[in-house]
Amino acid sequence: MKSTKISVAVITYNHQKYIAQCLDSILMQKGAFELEVIIADDCSADKTRQIAQAYQEKYPGIFILLPPTANMGIPRNLKRCLDACSGDYIVFCDGDDYFTDTYKLQKQLEFLESHPDYALCFNAVMLYFEDENRYAPHSGQLLLEKNTLTAADLIENNCIGSACSCMHRADVVRKLPEGIFDNFLGDWMLNMACGRLGRIGFIRDWMTVYRIHSAGAWSGRSKVDQHHDLLNAIDICNQLFSYEYDEQFRRLKTSLNQPIIKKYGSLLVRAIKHPKKTYNILRSIILNP
Repeated sequence: MKSTKISVAVITYNHQKYIAQCLDSILMQKGAFELEVIIADDCSADKTRQIAQAYQEKYPGIFILLPPTANMGIPRNLKRCLDACSGDYIVFCDGDDYFTDTYKLQKQLEFLESHPDYALCFNAVMLYFEDENRYAPHSGQLLLEKNTLTAADLIENNCIGSACSCMHRADVVRKLPEGIFDNFLGDWMLNMACGRLGRIGFIRDWMTVYRIHSAGAWSGRSKVDQHHDLLNAIDICNQLFSYEYDEQFRRLKTSLNQPIIKKYGSLLVRAIKHPKKTYNILRSIILNP
């Protein structure tokens, strides 16, 4: 009888401080499954690749380090990592995040095996604010009153919080449109796209840590750039999903912009008369609310 295989996709870039903890947390997983770990290092300038190479040499049946390439950026590096995954289920873990529960993969596997109509499931995630050496639960998850979600729910509340908390059915991920990787803007987009193909389950056990630090791909960006990218992601998702959730996306954009408009409405009106100054004005507003 063919054993179930779980592929863990590790996307990493300049994570020499963190990658060993990430890989060790995957290696400690126990359960009734075959494990493969696909490591996609995006041409790191530090020793990330050498550390990953050592794991591959020590555990050749588990770790697969993809060949070095020129820096591809997150979307294409993620795509080549997914293309290399051969498992029945796919789990993501960025090189600076890690698992804390030895049975995380087994728990999620059992959930999806017993819920065939679910596209993915996710667990409760703990946020680690590295600069403050402080842990905190994800506030959006604390507000959840139900354990089954839809893509529409994720528009209103991106409660999944991090890629490392999810397990996806591989056949669902392989049905995603190719164009999603042309404009990929994080796990929020990926999870919504998968959520259109099946339900989303929430396991309330804290089993992963998402690290927030100044060098993070998202957390390391300025507030104004995060705001800009999020608004851009909303428009891209709306188009990618054929405007199926147009009303929800419009409400989200309004809610994101409302605090700024309410507080700085008159300033923004003046900015309209000077379009070249608008970006700098918004940057000043968002960075110094």
